[in-house]
Amino acid sequence: MKDYSKYIPSESLEVKEIINRIFNHDLILNGNFYWIDDRNRDFNSDGGCISLYEDSIEASVRGVSYIINLLLKYKPSKVLEIGTNAGSFSLILKETLGDIDIYTVDREPGFRERVEMINNYYNVPFINFFNADSTSDEFKNWAKKNGPYEFCWIDGNHEYKTVYSDIKTALDSNITIIGCDDCGEKIPTDVYRVVKEMENKNEINLVSESKIESFVGAICTIEKK
Repeated sequence: MKDYSKYIPSESLEVKEIINRIFNHDLILNGNFYWIDDRNRDFNSDGGCISLYEDSIEASVRGVSYIINLLLKYKPSKVLEIGTNAGSFSLILKETLGDIDIYTVDREPGFRERVEMINNYYNVPFINFFNADSTSDEFKNWAKKNGPYEFCWIDGNHEYKTVYSDIKTALDSNITIIGCDDCGEKIPTDVYRVVKEMENKNEINLVSESKIESFVGAICTIEKK
């Protein structure tokens, strides 16, 4: 087992242990690396928040440790996720909190296989997958029907209209705490722009930022006003 705690020397022993479980997990190593190998995967080139590439692994470990600390602080039991991708956030949730239910949406149907793989690994269908665009009424109705939720993780399409719609979906679902991936002042997405605009309009509070300027690890936390 590789020791990834060298990237997070100031974190607690608990967080370091969870990090090592995640980054050495069977679901991302060897034959399963395909699912997080977004640079070579034959569909959807956005890889999610777990990376094992040498040029991004430190930022990924630091970003995932930020997520772990969020989850340990708020301890949600039911989560809404926008942007399933390779199920990395679901894996982080499960390894951090254990007993968890996640309702997740992605417009890429190919990720259904990955969801089934993760559910089968843990022998419990804790991931509930919906194949649709997150801005569709179909998804919004599905999300509302399956609520309430204690936390939302947003890592879908990062264009302005979609980001705004996704945050509004979370707010309209009365979710108090929301994590937004790929959110940093120097990150070339519209996430930070939308967050700052909504903060200036007093629609949300910006609670914290990971302060990592990388596509893996750049995360902010917002809360409903």
